[in-house]
Amino acid sequence: MGVKIRRLQAFFAARKYFNIAVRHPYFGEEFMKFLLGLVLTLAMFGAVADEGEVADAALIAELTQYCNDIAEEDGTGGQNLNVFLLECVNNELKSEGYQAIEKI
Repeated sequence: MGVKIRRLQAFFAARKYFNIAVRHPYFGEEFMKFLLGLVLTLAMFGAVADEGEVADAALIAELTQYCNDIAEEDGTGGQNLNVFLLECVNNELKSEGYQAIEKI
């Protein structure tokens, strides 16, 4: 094992001394450009996919009533009722694939 380590140390020392760059044929500049483009494309589509549909007013009213019933039965856990309702409605909307709302 010690011989392998010494050989690697010698290789890296020689590479640094002679300024030798080890290039891999698959990981050149063109591949890196392709990889960067792929990552950016996936990030863009991921951001678009997270948006979801906008919920209509009837669904929001129904979910608000549902969350209000939960607050009456189980309590709000010390939160303000409006904050609790907003969080509850947004959790339900997200679970059904809709966009979150900013106020009720």
